[in-house]
Amino acid sequence: MNRHEDPANRPAQVAAASIVVACMAMIAFTFASLILPGSGSMPGRPTIFGVIAYTCFFVAFPSMGGLLAYRRPRNPIGWLFLAIGGCLVFSVFSTEYVSRAVFVGWPLPVAALVAWLGNWTFPVGVGLAMTWVPLLFPDGRLPGPRWRLVGWAASTAMVIVAVSQALPAGPILGFDGRIDNPIAAPPEFTELLGLVSGAAFVALALLGLTCIASLFVRFRRSGTIGRAQLKWFLSANALFLVVLVGAFATQVDALFLIAVLSLASIPMATGIAILRYRLFDIDRIISRTLAYALVTGVLLLTFAVGTLVLQAVLTPITGGSTIAVAGSTLVVFALFQPLRVRVQRAVDRRFDRARYDADQTIAAFALRLRDEVDMDTLRADLRAVIERSLEPSTTVMWVRDREARVP
Repeated sequence: MNRHEDPANRPAQVAAASIVVACMAMIAFTFASLILPGSGSMPGRPTIFGVIAYTCFFVAFPSMGGLLAYRRPRNPIGWLFLAIGGCLVFSVFSTEYVSRAVFVGWPLPVAALVAWLGNWTFPVGVGLAMTWVPLLFPDGRLPGPRWRLVGWAASTAMVIVAVSQALPAGPILGFDGRIDNPIAAPPEFTELLGLVSGAAFVALALLGLTCIASLFVRFRRSGTIGRAQLKWFLSANALFLVVLVGAFATQVDALFLIAVLSLASIPMATGIAILRYRLFDIDRIISRTLAYALVTGVLLLTFAVGTLVLQAVLTPITGGSTIAVAGSTLVVFALFQPLRVRVQRAVDRRFDRARYDADQTIAAFALRLRDEVDMDTLRADLRAVIERSLEPSTTVMWVRDREARVP
């Protein structure tokens, strides 16, 4: 029997599917709310590109969480992704739901309660993503017994954040003061709750960095498979951080949307790592990404410097910069392929060593092949190259006899 069809896993699979369906229903309501009549009177309407970016982000977490929970029901990573996706999706759903009731006048039930829930579910989802996901990735177990204290501290910080966000008296933010907190502490505790919330957020951020550090502890202790899994996860997170830093540094709105879109790569990379589908392609992806990033940076710098230099030289003669731009473009075009080959070789030597060594071995064999005429020597050399490059468990070589006659 396929382990995915084990009757013991059926309740967990049904629960996972139910959570995914609930998330998709909330996303569908949010989409419908964006185009239904009355949307113009609601604040904070996103652009079409924002809708695409946030949709990929919000769909990725519950979808991959449902797949992991179905295929690996005993691994808590899938359930964590379902919880993260549920919290994030509900926070967006609650905004649209309550805005329809407040600004458009739809008679939607329990709007105040939905607003209250959406007010604290988002930080809980972010807290789970920052702490427990890296702490338990990829096998669902802590790196060691001492990390239990970090897990308990992270859970405590998340509870404090949720409570301090849920209990302040007064209107709930985002609805022009038209909805008061239905479950509020006495007003005299509002300032204290604000201080506690700020301290808990700082503690949660520090604990998140500690949990990320646990990944490097795992990397040192892991074998080949474990390291490949960690490379997938760390690469996706590094992509998001690089784009996010670039967005804050440049304040370009498009980069912020790309950062949101790149968040969707984290659950995708996690799914590949845990399900081990094309797991060992990560070395090639890293080497190609680094190579093209370096080549792009060098060519942009060459283009900028070439344009400035040629413009300074040619402007007194031509009176314009068109020739300078054209000349710089030709130089960049001529440099692309040679520079790409050299940079790719250097990056492969560092990050994709197995493939680099295999390519070098095959290239050396091709050179020897041109001058080799002895069949026995050629056969032995070919077998050695195959075993060194591909490392098969067994090798069988068949050589056709030219003198043989097939009846």
